[in-house]
Amino acid sequence: MDDLELYPVQSKDIMTVEYVDEVISLLNSYHERNPGLLSTAEIFESLLNGSKMLWVGKKEDTVEMILITEFQNESFFIILWVTKSGWDFSTWYPLIMSKLEQFARYFKCKELKAMARKGLAKKLKQDWDHEYCIITKQL
Repeated sequence: MDDLELYPVQSKDIMTVEYVDEVISLLNSYHERNPGLLSTAEIFESLLNGSKMLWVGKKEDTVEMILITEFQNESFFIILWVTKSGWDFSTWYPLIMSKLEQFARYFKCKELKAMARKGLAKKLKQDWDHEYCIITKQL
């Protein structure tokens, strides 16, 4: 975990960071795997207007993952989590939890929530309560 970095990017800085293309690529890969959810344009707009927050995970100066978060009432909510590989959960989880819990506590949030696909929700069950799920039916 020593070579991993995770930090928030302020909305005013999103277009000026040197890795904005990598962030857009990860958002596009998220949308390809999750059609019907938030589009890349919708996510990017919410990042630019400050309603959601971008977190960038880097390993050896390369963007490996991103998180999109937002405040909801007294909760800090993880809207999405995308890694380049699509499977680096155990590598990033300790750092993500450490940083996000610290951040949420600083802003007096009472809970951390996350939207998760079935596989990730199953992995999180030892630390998280499964409160609800979203099911879909293609028409």
